[in-house]
Amino acid sequence: MSSHITWKNPPILEVIFEIRFQPVADYAIFVGGMAANNAIQNQYPLVEKLPGSDFPPLSPIEGVVRHKFLTNEKTDIFQTGQDVISVNSLNYLGFEKFLNQIKLVINSANKFIDFTKLTKRIALRYINKFENNDDNNNIFSALTIRNPFDDFDSIKTTEIFLRRVKEEENLFLTTNIQYPVVINDIQNNLVLDIEAFCLGSSLSELEILDWCINSHETISRNFQNLVSEKERSLRE
Repeated sequence: MSSHITWKNPPILEVIFEIRFQPVADYAIFVGGMAANNAIQNQYPLVEKLPGSDFPPLSPIEGVVRHKFLTNEKTDIFQTGQDVISVNSLNYLGFEKFLNQIKLVINSANKFIDFTKLTKRIALRYINKFENNDDNNNIFSALTIRNPFDDFDSIKTTEIFLRRVKEEENLFLTTNIQYPVVINDIQNNLVLDIEAFCLGSSLSELEILDWCINSHETISRNFQNLVSEKERSLRE
């Protein structure tokens, strides 16, 4: 599995897996079959109908989720739409557990969706947040990057958003850095959002899981390079 050691206090806010595919012919059969699956019922007993479920099925808007399945704690979620599945964790307990959640959902959906047909998009995303506790007005103290603004003043700054998209082997990697972000009523959080994605591929169920493993390694490697030694020492 992963070659990286899990931190005792990771900054992970949310982890998201998403796959988009050709629209299913009958969404009602798809979502009904997912809800009736015993393994899904055991893991995700709560089901919510989302506003997107009211959209006309014959003219779907790409990527709209229609139903949400949740654990009793509502910390692990997966969502379905006519052409999309997402798996979300708000209480991330390591990649192996998250991969098992993806495996359960994809295995159940595989009875209704042929993923070996053209997959429009597959993505794995890690959203991390760091509280800004630096006394020297350095919002990037948690990261290895430099502040690009010589006249920076945290009091006068209402938003900073940095974005980079680069091509890695067999995938693209998007890195977003945003400040300030209010999370749980806490001001001045710095968010580091890293997403690996691939467009227009044909993947079997096993290949989807292998893609997730390889993408996690890529994200983890880039994350390790971006986090400062000071921040790392506080979390390992």
